[in-house]
Amino acid sequence: MYQSPVVLPIEDTCNYREDLGMFPANWREILTRKETKHRGNNRAWLEPCEALTKAGFIAGAPYDITYDEERVILRLNPEGKRAVTKGSRAGVIDVSNKKMNQYNFARGIHWIISAGLIYIQPVSLSEDLTS
Repeated sequence: MYQSPVVLPIEDTCNYREDLGMFPANWREILTRKETKHRGNNRAWLEPCEALTKAGFIAGAPYDITYDEERVILRLNPEGKRAVTKGSRAGVIDVSNKKMNQYNFARGIHWIISAGLIYIQPVSLSEDLTS
């Protein structure tokens, strides 16, 4: 059964709350992955990792997805229409559809992960995928 994550107030300045098993609300991590395609559409997928788990994106967690001009936004929502896929070890996020083709992921994909929120956006021209 999915259990909503605890989000700490922004004033909490610790890096990690061992007692709650997650990072505070002001924590974020940026991961960079290469572009992939699936059936002719851009695909952004992320295997299980500590950042997903600590942000509350565990297997079965419901979320909503929004496509804006610059990025894709995933937001945990107990009433969300999508759910984190149950992988062999933990949750997997996999987004691939025609709406994803509006983004130029040729230089890579940034996954900006924070408590209850993920931004998926293209690596900008001024950035190098290897850095």
